[in-house]
Amino acid sequence: MAIDYSKLTKKKLEELGRENGIELDRRKSKAVLIEELETYLKECVCGKTEDPNGLCDGSHNKCETESAYPTTPPEKFAFRGATDHCKCYDENHQVAKFADTAENRKFAQYHSAQLVAEEDYFIAVR
Repeated sequence: MAIDYSKLTKKKLEELGRENGIELDRRKSKAVLIEELETYLKECVCGKTEDPNGLCDGSHNKCETESAYPTTPPEKFAFRGATDHCKCYDENHQVAKFADTAENRKFAQYHSAQLVAEEDYFIAVR
């Protein structure tokens, strides 16, 4: 059963975020907090989660399915592009491609970006 985040207070949203490894800023609007939380806490991609709501608990990082794309963020990177559509580039000056993992989502969130689905991979955009 999915949680109706709109019924939670900003303080409860912040607490829920902390419990799940994301720091939310209550100075932002409730709608923005909900969007950030929903982006971070999405359904598990491999289904191997112990969370009763089916949310990702990071166990898909340990599942047997392999990704052709990095499951961890690049060590050297840069965000470049127009201010409204700035993409993450790797050290080879190519758009960095990511697997959808909790670690990559934390990387994107830390850099005020989000993972955006492309063909069979994700890119970080802010």
